[in-house]
Formats: sequence, structure tokens, C-alpha cells
Amino acid sequence: MATDVSSSLSFIQLRCATLERQSPSLDWGFVLRGRHELFPPGNDRPPTHIATVHDVAPQGAAHRAGLQSDDAIVAVDGQSVKEMEHGDIVELFRDRTSIRVELIGISDRKREMAQIVPRCESVLRFLWAVGHNLRTLCLWRLQIDSLNVDLRSMRCLNELYVNHCKMTSLVYIRGLELLSTLRYLSLDHNSLTVDVLGKECVLANLSSLTSLSLGNNTLTSVPACIFQLTRLVSLSLSRNAIVDIPPSISELKQLERIFVDNNKLTNLEPEIMRLPHLEVLSVANNKIDREPSELGTTQLKILHTEGNPYVLHANQRGKCLQRRVTTNVKEQGKPAIIDEMRARLL
Repeated sequence: MATDVSSSLSFIQLRCATLERQSPSLDWGFVLRGRHELFPPGNDRPPTHIATVHDVAPQGAAHRAGLQSDDAIVAVDGQSVKEMEHGDIVELFRDRTSIRVELIGISDRKREMAQIVPRCESVLRFLWAVGHNLRTLCLWRLQIDSLNVDLRSMRCLNELYVNHCKMTSLVYIRGLELLSTLRYLSLDHNSLTVDVLGKECVLANLSSLTSLSLGNNTLTSVPACIFQLTRLVSLSLSRNAIVDIPPSISELKQLERIFVDNNKLTNLEPEIMRLPHLEVLSVANNKIDREPSELGTTQLKILHTEGNPYVLHANQRGKCLQRRVTTNVKEQGKPAIIDEMRARLL
């Protein structure tokens, strides 16, 4: 079990502790509380009971053994307690002067961050139960649709990364719409579509969001719900199949960075260039064949357009420094290149 947990989380620890007291009449020095993880409807597994440590008394038996608030007890004297009733777990501690427990807990130095890489359900259950202090949560390479991801207790989350999870719907992340403090959300490398995001309207509820990344999904257009996130500063839609950015982008007046490279854009709407705070625009590797209108009036500091039929570079002030010849002219050879450059000079 230790190998499973340590390979799954870099900041979650599985450890053993031995509690000792001089007499059964003395207190163990902590409060044991039980929480339930209720599986989604239709799941035939029984509820899992998680016993968590609270109110550790200074200098008590639990404190001396190294127990911390929000530690989860998963075994007592080698016996698993994950499917035991709370009262039965309490009985294991009764009339004892020494007892050995196995615990899952967040390390002191990383109590605000958890990083999950492969699937490890025992650790996931622990997080859903005691993750109310987490600020950053990373779920990577998990089969999200088969797990009970429940963020309803994590009301302090500022950053959430759900990447490489083959996710087709946000309904598999219960409580996502309740994260009023969420600032950064990354949903890269999944299988999300415009239709699904439009029907669920989960993203529209994240009113505090300042950074959203939906790269490497299957989007063919910009989901309309994004235009309700008026606090967005950074938006990444790279590596999808988006064919245009609608004028509604003008609703996101706080945007400073837009990344839409490796899509199927053929032009850029003037509303993009009119965004008052836009500093970085990346539209590399699309199908843009003409210079964006109103480019000369923008405050852009960085502009990436390489890999398009029409390519330009920009300096830190957003002024055009160089125009490259189009791909089709290159294919016609040196005479055509010379003719095009002469036409530009004239």
C-alpha cells in the first residue's frame, strides 16, 4: 500500500504511528470523526468510511505519535478500516494502552497543494474528505469518468489542473461550479467539445477565473460560456480545430494574453485588436492569409504568426518589422519571390 500511495502523490504521505498511554482511562488526545464518500448514482460500490483525526491535544498521546489534524486513519494494527462503521473503529481504540495506526496525510510543508498522477482511489477518497484547505490540485492522467471526483469541500481552491484525463464532460468533476475562489483552471489534453461545454454551462459559474486553458481538446469554435468570464486575463485555446474567434471576444476586456496557435483560423476579427489590455497574441500555425486589420493601433508587445500563409513579426511596440513571402510564392521559386518583394516596395 505504501508504494501505491507514494507513487501516486508527491505531497501525500502514508505513514505509521504508534500511540501509547499509561492507562486505558486516559484519553488518546484526539477526536476521531467519520466522513462518507457517496459514489455517483448507479455505482454498485458501498459508501467508503473515512476516519479523520481532529483536535489533536498538545502533549497528548496522539501529538507525541505525530498525528495531525485531517490525517486519515486507514488501518489499525494492520486491519483495514475503510469499510468499517465509525463506532466499530472507535471500539478498536477502547481498553488499549498501545495501538499502531496507518495514516494518510498531507505533509507539513505542502499542506496547501496536492498532486495526483496515476489512479489511486484510497488517496482520492482522502482528498475529497479533508481537502478543504487545499489551494492547488493537480489531477493528471486519471480516468476521470470512472472516479468519484468531488470538489464540493474544496472551497479554497485557487488553481485546478485536470490534464491528460480523456475527459469528455465536466459533470465528472462534482462541485466545480461551486469553486468561487478558483483563479486558474487548466483542462488541457482532454476530449471536450463545444456542444458539451455549451450545454453544461459549468464554466460560466466560475466568475473569479483569471486564467483558462483548454488546449489540446476537440473544440471547433470558442465556447460561448467563456465570454461570460469577464475577469479573464489569459486564455489558451491552442491545438484545437477552431475556425474563427467571434466578435464576442470583445466582452473579455481584461484579456492580456490569447493563445490560439495550431488551429484553423483564416482571419482575425478586428475586435481582438481592440482589446484594451492585450499584450500577447499567438496565432501561429493557422491558415491566416492576410494582415489583421487595425494591427497598427494595437498595444501588442508580442505577436506570433509564424506558420501561416501570411506571416509577420512584431517588435515590443507591436509595429511590423518584417513580412515573409507567402508559402505559395516560395514554391514558385526565386523569380516569383523577387517580383513579390518588388511589388511590396512599390
